Amino acid sequence: MRGGEKRLGEVAVWARIPGARLAASPPPPPRRGRPFSPVILHPEPLWSLVIEPGSFQEALDLQMARHGDTAYRLHAAIRASGCALAYSALLHWRRGSRAPQGAASLKALGAIEHRYRLAPGYFLACLARARPQRTRGRRARAPAAPSAGLASAP
Repeated sequence: MRGGEKRLGEVAVWARIPGARLAASPPPPPRRGRPFSPVILHPEPLWSLVIEPGSFQEALDLQMARHGDTAYRLHAAIRASGCALAYSALLHWRRGSRAPQGAASLKALGAIEHRYRLAPGYFLACLARARPQRTRGRRARAPAAPSAGLASAP
C-alpha cells in the first residue's frame, strides 16, 4: 500500500484525494427464521375464567394460558409498555421460586393486569393470599422468656 492509502475490505480510500467516497456496501442479507410478531396491547381470552387460583404462581400461569401468551411474548409486551423487567424474573415468578417485591416488579404487575384487563390489585391479592410477607435479612428473634430461677418476688 502507498503512504496515504487505507484498506477497508475491498474498497481503498485515499486520504490525499479530496472528495473521495467509499463505494456503497451491499445490503445485509435477509433475517432468517420467523419474523417478529407485533405486540398486541390486549389479547383476547381463549376461555372465560371459571376457577380462582390459590397462589400468585398459579394466577400468573392461568392468565398467561388463558390469553395464549408465552413468557417471551409477555416479556416483550411488558418492555413495550415501558417497564424494565428481566426475562429471568418472569420465569422465576412462574416457577414460584421468587415473588415480585420491588417497585419495578410491582409496576410490571400493573402492566400485566392492564394487558389482561384484570382488576387493579388482582396479582397483589394473590400474593397476599399465598404467604405472609417475609422480611429480608436476619430473622427477628423472639423475646427471651424469663427463667424460673430468677423470677422476682411480689
